Formats: sequence, structure tokens, C-alpha cells
Amino acid sequence: LHQLLREIPERSLVRSEVPCPSERKGVVMRRLIEAARGQGVELIEGVRFKRDDDWVTAIPDPDRSCFNVVVESTSRSRANALSEEYRELIAHYREGGAG
Repeated sequence: LHQLLREIPERSLVRSEVPCPSERKGVVMRRLIEAARGQGVELIEGVRFKRDDDWVTAIPDPDRSCFNVVVESTSRSRANALSEEYRELIAHYREGGAG
């Protein structure tokens, strides 16, 4: 069992929040979906982006004025970088930024 566990690739999970007024969540979701056109995307609870062996999920919180960003990656540094990239993207769309 120990040998099998060593063969499983390690994964890092990073969770973060991005403030977003409830009235802007729909706009942000639409912009995220538009930005993902042509990429591997799933629309379950939010928007899930596949990036090589990594994934990022942006989920509008149903009770609070924020988005939850969850990233799983092959390394902690890559997970942190992707988390920051999507936090900035959500903040940009929240403020009405284009593309």
C-alpha cells in the first residue's frame, strides 16, 4: 500500500475568496464563460477551467458577496500563481473591465 501511495502524483489545493457584490456575480460569470470559449470548461456550481494537468473553479458564493476560487495543481507555487491569476481576472470583471 505504501508503494502505491508513493506512485500517486502529489497535488496541491489552494482556496481563496474574491469580494464581489451580489449584483455583479452574474456579469462576472458571463465574462468568465466568454473568456473560456474554446477551452475545456465545465459549468457545475460555477465555472471550472482545465489548464493542462491543473484546474481552477470559480464559484459564486450563494450567501456572501464573494467568489470562491479553488485551484488544484501539481505544485503549490503553480496553484498559488493560478489562484492569483483568476482572483485578478474576477476583480477585473467585477469592476467592469473588458477582455
